[in-house]
Amino acid sequence: MIWFFERGEQRLRCEIRCAQEGSWFELVWQTPDGETHIERSEDSAALDLRRKEIEEQLERDGWKGLGGAPADRRFL
Repeated sequence: MIWFFERGEQRLRCEIRCAQEGSWFELVWQTPDGETHIERSEDSAALDLRRKEIEEQLERDGWKGLGGAPADRRFL
């Protein structure tokens, strides 16, 4: 699942996906400057909690969600 955020003219993309290798799940976010961050976990529930933490921090930093998955819905 993919989520998008904006702050002024800046855009940020967040995604939860299955890793290409192994049984890992990945939380990936790409910052406006093009830097990509990846966190991996075998525990989908833990990764979903981490996603929520990141979303809350983004909101505190002035980012606005543009769509994607509702914040209270698990997809893993």
